[in-house]
Amino acid sequence: MNTLRAIQCMLEVQEKCGQYLADSVSLTLHIGISCGDVYGLHVGGEQNEWEFLVAGTPFRDLGSAVDAGTAGDVIVSARAWALVKDRCPSAFLSVLLTL
Repeated sequence: MNTLRAIQCMLEVQEKCGQYLADSVSLTLHIGISCGDVYGLHVGGEQNEWEFLVAGTPFRDLGSAVDAGTAGDVIVSARAWALVKDRCPSAFLSVLLTL
């Protein structure tokens, strides 16, 4: 299941890379995970200038996750949590927050 793998991966990323010192500045991560259909579009064309736009429900969910998260958090959207909750060990509950 891809959603569960994404959560496992991001927990490991948070554990190994969640805090980083760069030029005497401490950088931290907070991670949001969602799932669903994503659409990619090339938009523009005026004066041959193009942008690549991605859109879909997961990005709306991630907006809420980013707002809910703080440094060190791995936030899982309600949509993603519904797919994995029966397969996650109860130890995850202290790490994962649902929206």
